[in-house]
Amino acid sequence: MAFHFERTVLCRITATASALIVGVISLRLYRNYLTPEIYGAILIALQIINHLRFLDGGFRSAINRRLLTERNEDRKSELTQFGQVFYTWLSAGLLLLGILCMTIYSFTPSAAPSGQSMPFFLILGATGAITVIRSAQMSLLIGLQAQAKLFLLSALYSWMTLLALWVSLRAGAGVMAFPISSLVGVASVYPLLMISLSKLMPSIRFVVFRVDERFWTELKTLKEDAWLCLRSEISMMLLFTLDVIIVGVTCGPDSAAVYGVLARLFGIVLSFLQASSEAAWPFIAQGGPKQDFAHVLLRANAWIESAVMGAMFVTLSPFLKWFMGEIWTASYPVFVLVAIRFFIMGLAAPANYALFGMGAFRMMARNFERELIAGCILSILLGSRFGLVGVAWGFLLATGFGTLLPVYGGFTSLAQSPLAGTMFHIWSRACVGGAISYLTASFLLHFYAAKGVQIVFVGGIATLVTISVAIIVSCIRIRFSSTNSAKRMTLRDIGRNM
Repeated sequence: MAFHFERTVLCRITATASALIVGVISLRLYRNYLTPEIYGAILIALQIINHLRFLDGGFRSAINRRLLTERNEDRKSELTQFGQVFYTWLSAGLLLLGILCMTIYSFTPSAAPSGQSMPFFLILGATGAITVIRSAQMSLLIGLQAQAKLFLLSALYSWMTLLALWVSLRAGAGVMAFPISSLVGVASVYPLLMISLSKLMPSIRFVVFRVDERFWTELKTLKEDAWLCLRSEISMMLLFTLDVIIVGVTCGPDSAAVYGVLARLFGIVLSFLQASSEAAWPFIAQGGPKQDFAHVLLRANAWIESAVMGAMFVTLSPFLKWFMGEIWTASYPVFVLVAIRFFIMGLAAPANYALFGMGAFRMMARNFERELIAGCILSILLGSRFGLVGVAWGFLLATGFGTLLPVYGGFTSLAQSPLAGTMFHIWSRACVGGAISYLTASFLLHFYAAKGVQIVFVGGIATLVTISVAIIVSCIRIRFSSTNSAKRMTLRDIGRNM
């Protein structure tokens, strides 16, 4: 189990690192070939299309969890076949709805800065739906215990979309580069996906329209779990995307572009940092260690999260000014508020994924729905009064209704551990690590008057210094607590004592 988990984490890091690098390079391409107004108009459209994935009703997550817990191969085959029938019909519906959504969006004021007519948005809607379908089919690899393949395919998709985006923009395609790059990415990974799924489940069929009695029986069996999964997924998704839409509606496409760039960078980094947590939930779902495993991830994540976020708090704003230009860089108050919000979310990531692995969908849904409702209300009220800063304040304050405390309460109740002790272990490490990283980055940035790419190295050094401190503390704890002083320390021991 340990080797499988570590290999999965490594592949997840590869996929996320690819997404991070591709995301940063893509932002530079946007700066060179697009204006903030045009990018903001397309970004809002892409966010709307991304919401189409919720039309699966949570069935993909429910199917994957059942596959992970199922030991009978015949039942696995039946579950997989049900999923393929379900997604064959859903794919047709997604294509039609994607086109319809973009047709409606093309008539809104937010779409006007793009300078595109309805045919472009029809193409964007269709390609967006195809991308959603691709993502859903790839996620079946989780249920078939092939997460590593999923992450490697995701990495390939990222690089192929970047290549197509760069070639299209250089060729003068303008905003048409967005649907072109998506189609190239899908065409690159889908054949490999089909081969992988065929090897894992030889009886699988990719296009199945036949609906029989067994299909309806399976639908009834899974619908309750699917509904709970859907509520959780919608809440989590909207928390990371609805803020951009609210900014676009209340402040305009140019503000949406500036805010979207900042949120996207933090989101990519956050995805990178929670690689181990994301890789852990299927192991927990299979009956792996629920309490010790999750607590180790929480403590280690607190050090790593604070090390990276502390450095980013100092270096990201000057890096964006150099890399993207002043017009693409959010004001310092907005930057601070968004940074704190993502820091809070990052610290809670292992607890959230542990709850997902334990099947606590109802608990997760309640927490995130409260936070989402509070975020929407507060951001609209404050945004109408204070603009972009108000929206950022609204979503930061909303973390108090879900991520900041209730998530830990739910996790500790299921793990049967004290809430106060768990919070102390997490936040004490986060505060110490964040302070070390922040002070180190500040000193290096000013001492060397770092500019350009040097800013990245400053952030990297500050992160490594903080993680080194965490490792040293862990080694000291092992040495003083070990009953056998001659025992040789391993990386796994260090991780457990961080």
